[in-house]
Amino acid sequence: MCGGLLGAGWLTLAFLAPALPADAASPAPDDTSTGDLVLPLAVLLAAVALAAYTYIRRRRRQATRTTPGGAAPDAVPLDELDRRARRALVETDDCIRASREELACAVRQLGPEALGGCATALAAAEGELAAAFHARQQADEGHGDTRELLTSVVTHCAAAGRRLDAAAAGFDQLRALERTVAEEVGRTQSRFRELAARVTEVEALLGGLRARYAPTAVLPATGALEQAKDRLVFTTVQLNRAHQELDRGESRTAITHLRAAEGAVEQVAVLTAAVQRHATELAAAERLLPAALETAEAEVTAAAPGPATAPGGGATVPGVAPPEPARGDLPGRVAVGEAVVKAVRRETGIGGAETESDGSEGSEGEVSGDRFDRFVAPYDPVDALRRLESALAGIDAATRRVPDGDHALVRLERALLTARGTTAAATDFVTTHRGAVGCAARTRLAAAQRLLDRAEGAKGPEAAQATPTSDAQATSAADTLADARRADSLAREAASLAERDVRAYGTPYGGATGGAAGASGAVLGGILLATAPATATDPAHGEPPHTTGGGPPSFGGPATRSRRGGGALFGAGPPPETAP
Repeated sequence: MCGGLLGAGWLTLAFLAPALPADAASPAPDDTSTGDLVLPLAVLLAAVALAAYTYIRRRRRQATRTTPGGAAPDAVPLDELDRRARRALVETDDCIRASREELACAVRQLGPEALGGCATALAAAEGELAAAFHARQQADEGHGDTRELLTSVVTHCAAAGRRLDAAAAGFDQLRALERTVAEEVGRTQSRFRELAARVTEVEALLGGLRARYAPTAVLPATGALEQAKDRLVFTTVQLNRAHQELDRGESRTAITHLRAAEGAVEQVAVLTAAVQRHATELAAAERLLPAALETAEAEVTAAAPGPATAPGGGATVPGVAPPEPARGDLPGRVAVGEAVVKAVRRETGIGGAETESDGSEGSEGEVSGDRFDRFVAPYDPVDALRRLESALAGIDAATRRVPDGDHALVRLERALLTARGTTAAATDFVTTHRGAVGCAARTRLAAAQRLLDRAEGAKGPEAAQATPTSDAQATSAADTLADARRADSLAREAASLAERDVRAYGTPYGGATGGAAGASGAVLGGILLATAPATATDPAHGEPPHTTGGGPPSFGGPATRSRRGGGALFGAGPPPETAP
């Protein structure tokens, strides 16, 4: 192209130079020759042509780097770019979750040292996905240029997929399932038995939770147990078929059934652990609740305007910086706080100050055992803690005061308890229902996890022992508390969106008996890649999801996760014949 432009420049010179008569070919010494202008003009035209060529080349390179297919970013309609970004996020997130599950199986087979390179590739892909989700959250919140953010989402997702795809072949060589399939079927069978026994234990634990707490408090655990049982049914079928295929000498088909069983077993482990973790969280919230209730009541009373108030509109509370002049919404915030305190006392059966002055309580957060004898079941201690902290946050905002010192740390610990539980529950739900969950829920969950990690980091051992000595340190403690509350809110939003997606998704095989027992739950959980979308339109995924594959996904990115195939073994038709 550069040569063409330069040639055009030289041709132009013939028209720029004036025609001279024959007798004027040798001008007088005092006249300026027209030929003296040719060289400077040629140099100028060449420079202009080269600059134009360089500019166009640079623009094309930039467009090729940032936009799939090499199209300039502005050439893709914004709606189409948004659809691509949503689809890329869901697909990449699915790849990473499936890769994480098979990597865990491989680690039990080979040990962590042998899988170091694959673990590194997975961690790098997770970093790319985190950046993509962050860009998507910024776009959803209206921060920055939408087109640039969505392009960044697609770019980061593509990079994550390439990381996993590049590691897939090496991963298969390490596992060598073609040689070790019989051994791995036996290993998975042993793990299945362990988890089946754990499901029985968890079922008994859940019975105790139902007797003590409100139905809303144990609902996540109830759903997890039901899903765990469904995965056990599916695992039983797949292990039986793997054994049958091995007896026939069909190792390739046996591997497919093994991979399906491994994926289901990993989710049984996640689901049973979720019930046990939830029971621990409820007990921890129950222990913290009496002290939290008394602290909240004291702060609400102190914030209420009265004759003996501090200049900021409320009495001072130890550990809380003196309030600045309150805004006009303080009376409303105080009224809300009073209502929350009364409601929590009524639900839990914890008496007021006049019945709690028996000296049974030690320092804040420590409660004697006889305090729990007065609790009235059923109720939800985690939700009660959340409502109390929300009421205090409203009063903080109204009085513009900043919690500091031990008081801020105690409140932070309570907020982190609720945020951890909500985020973990949402994560488990998305993991075990990822065949239906769309982009919005995953994006909110990633944002919640990011804020929770930041709050946990800020509350490290050194921060917990330090006493704020400046406004900046106090503000940092308040910001950390705000991060924990925001993480809890985003995780709850993610859970709500994910549940909505699951309800809208329907049942891929029309019931648990389609294709194979438990196959419907396996597709819902992403253990099997669906062969057809649940509905004609699926805006949550950007377009109909998982329209190829059908078998269990493997460690790898979008280009390699379906490499083992096997979709025909799990179709909606009748199951394949088995050996007698």
